[in-house]
Amino acid sequence: MYDKLRHSRRFDAVQSGYSTLSIVKQGELMVVANVGDSRVVLGTAFDNDAITSSSSSST
Repeated sequence: MYDKLRHSRRFDAVQSGYSTLSIVKQGELMVVANVGDSRVVLGTAFDNDAITSSSSSST
């Protein structure tokens, strides 16, 4: 499969990479870790149906 993708003109296997994102939450403590160029947006829902967001680059 890799050889087919590597020679495909529609898929750039050389420039493609990987990303991973992990979130661990224990009580009030939340740890976010990422590798690669991915980012996460955390959404928080409240009892009044309001939702807020924050980026992993600022948390």
